[in-house]
Amino acid sequence: MQEELNQFEALKVWRLVPRPDGKTIIVTKWVFKNKKDEEGIIIRNQAKLVAKGYVQEEGIDYDETYAPVARIEAIRMFLAYAAHKNFTVYQIDVVQILDEYDGRDEFLSRITSQTIFYGDFTNQAKYIYDILRKFKMENCTPIGTPMAPRTKIGADLSGKAIDVRTYRGIIGSLMYLTASRPDIMFSTCLYARYLVSPRESHMSAVKRIFRYLKGTADLGLWYPKDPSFELTTFSDTNHAGCMLDKKSTSGHIQFLGNKLVSLDSKKQLCVSTSTVETEYIAVASCCSQVL
Repeated sequence: MQEELNQFEALKVWRLVPRPDGKTIIVTKWVFKNKKDEEGIIIRNQAKLVAKGYVQEEGIDYDETYAPVARIEAIRMFLAYAAHKNFTVYQIDVVQILDEYDGRDEFLSRITSQTIFYGDFTNQAKYIYDILRKFKMENCTPIGTPMAPRTKIGADLSGKAIDVRTYRGIIGSLMYLTASRPDIMFSTCLYARYLVSPRESHMSAVKRIFRYLKGTADLGLWYPKDPSFELTTFSDTNHAGCMLDKKSTSGHIQFLGNKLVSLDSKKQLCVSTSTVETEYIAVASCCSQVL
C-alpha cells in the first residue's frame, strides 16, 4: 500500500483542494491481489487504490458496459504498425483451427516468428449474432442506417418506462461492439445518455441499431499494407444537438496512413453560443488526442 501511495506522490497523480460547494466526494477503496507465476505460486502481493465511482447491479454485464477503450486503441495502433512493417497478418477462427490440430501445442508449433496472430481485418460478426439472439432480435428485418434521418430524441419523461437492466445490457453490448464498428459509435453513445430512466422511445431507437447490424454483420476494419505512415485526423460536431441541455456533441477520428487507430464521440462539457465556438471546442479536443 505504501508503494502505491509513494508512486502517486512521485507522479503527482492528484493535488489536495477544498471540496467545491454542492459536490459529492467519491470515496476510494483498496483492492488487493496476489500475483502468481506459471506454477500458481504467489510471487508478489499487489495493492491498488481505486475510486468507487460505480454501483454494481445484478444482471448488468460490466465487462461489456465499460469496454477497455484504451486497450482497443492500442490494438489498432499495433495492427497499423504491423501492416506498415510488412508482417504477415492473419485473421482466423481460433476455436475452429484448434479443432483441426491435435491440441494447442501442435497448433502453436505451426506459427512462425514473423506471424502476427490477430488479424488485419477485424470483424465481430459472431458477437453480433450472439447479441441478436441474446436480446431476441435475430429475426428482425434489416435496415440501411443505424439512426433515422433528423432523429430527435430526448428524456421523454411522459413515455412508458421500460426495464432498466435490459436497456443497460443492450447499451453495454453495443458499446463493446464499437471496437470494430465506428459507424454505430455516435448513435450508441447518444442512447447511452438515458441509462437512468429509459423509455419505450429509447428502446425503439436502440432496436433500430440491431436491425442495421443484422444486415451489415460482415463489416469491419481493414488494415492493409500501406507505405504511408502519416497521421491524419478528421473532426466534426453537431451544434446544440442534445435536446436536454442544448450541448453539442464532438466527434473525431484518426488514421495512420489509411488505417483507423482512434475514434471518439462525446458530448461537450459546456453550452456553445455559436457554431464557430462548437467547432473550436471539437478541434481543440481532436488536437489534444493527436498530441
